Amino acid sequence: FFGAERRLCDIQRRDVERFIGAVRKTHSPATANRFLSLLSAMMRRGVTLGVLPDNPCRGIPRFRESSGKSRYLSLEEVGRLVVAMDKDPAPSVMAALRFMLLTGCRRSNALRARWEHMDLTRRIWFMPMTKSGKPQYSPLSEECIALLSQLKSRQASPWVFPSPTDSTKPLLDPRKAFARVLAAAGIKGHVRLHDIRHTHAALAVSHAGQTLFTVQKLLHHANPQTTMIYSHMANSTLARASQAVSDVITRATQAAKGDGVEIAADEAPLAR
Repeated sequence: FFGAERRLCDIQRRDVERFIGAVRKTHSPATANRFLSLLSAMMRRGVTLGVLPDNPCRGIPRFRESSGKSRYLSLEEVGRLVVAMDKDPAPSVMAALRFMLLTGCRRSNALRARWEHMDLTRRIWFMPMTKSGKPQYSPLSEECIALLSQLKSRQASPWVFPSPTDSTKPLLDPRKAFARVLAAAGIKGHVRLHDIRHTHAALAVSHAGQTLFTVQKLLHHANPQTTMIYSHMANSTLARASQAVSDVITRATQAAKGDGVEIAADEAPLAR
């Protein structure tokens, strides 16, 4: 865009603004902002090294990005979705979607999953390359093992979820199939494919009673603040925990008063 012969020190603010404007015409506001951030980082480095007198990206306003609110499927919606998946005419694609729901993994990780990285005996999935740039391990539930064990791709492809038309290549994009199965399940509203991941985390916190720390590890969030978007869902779990402590205190008080209440052995303090 700036020209092969253009020197870095010759790039002016108006050049950057034209470039970012051109990116915005064909891409989302978020993508345009990422381009601007990358270019600005390069310019700042040039200033630090004394190659550039100033950063021409400084002060250029970012585009307003969508709030990107997550959509969590309810338990009832999840049940209908799984039933619709069972009836869909593309079982191999549905298997990929169900795997994402069971593991909470990112779409890119699921579609790049290879059989050589699946240890069904130890129930561990190894991901050599992830969004963070680091390898990761994820546990596989019994339901995941059952799902993977039934896949025909185990003998036919290196990919766990191969393309329906070419088993030597991975499944490219299941979004159309996801939209189809959402419609079949009668699920209304805007639901993105990435919301499967959010749903997994939401169910872990609000229904499975898992802590935010556990969910952070399950989803491989490098920053704990990322997991905090599910904090409001932990309220019911925290309320149950608070009530449980109150009940213990009440029983201890009643026992001390001689009200005929005895403290169970597992409620007695441990010897130091």
